[in-house]
Amino acid sequence: MDQLSSELKALDERQKTGVRVDAAIYNSKVDTYNAILARHRAMLSANESDVKAYNELLDRDSVLVDQYNALAKR
Repeated sequence: MDQLSSELKALDERQKTGVRVDAAIYNSKVDTYNAILARHRAMLSANESDVKAYNELLDRDSVLVDQYNALAKR
């Protein structure tokens, strides 16, 4: 996705300097970028609850480790 973004920026810069850019190629790259972005967002959305649960488990684990360490110091 980063590579595609860089290519689009390069094409934009070329057009700004007066170099003709093939609109079909540019539009194809934009469509590809948008499709990848939509898929990325869908994957994030689908996994959002799992990521939240994982982070909550990490927090609880940290509390339990702190409690265990406090007991070990007695």
